[in-house]
Amino acid sequence: MRGAAFTALKEWQSPDAVPFFEDGLSDGSGLVRALAAEGLAKLDAGRRSPKFRQALEDQAVLVKEAVLKDLQNPAIPRSCRWLSRCSRTLRCVCGWRPPRSFAI
Repeated sequence: MRGAAFTALKEWQSPDAVPFFEDGLSDGSGLVRALAAEGLAKLDAGRRSPKFRQALEDQAVLVKEAVLKDLQNPAIPRSCRWLSRCSRTLRCVCGWRPPRSFAI
């Protein structure tokens, strides 16, 4: 039921939804947290949320994947420090190496 609610909330795409998505990042279900992260990734205010950035350290791979999908969007500027932190986290967790075009 919570998953259906967050799926519907993702379609709303309003900055007013950011507090709901942030609250969803602390849910007990990894799928609900992933849906909340995807919802935050769709909103400018959501991408600036500190909780969205902390979601990269979530236990559920689906949540990390939602944050990483947002990182792949070249149209969204990011700070070098944030990208460097993400890169270090992924190397430690799963041995990920950034592609050559991923200059930090």
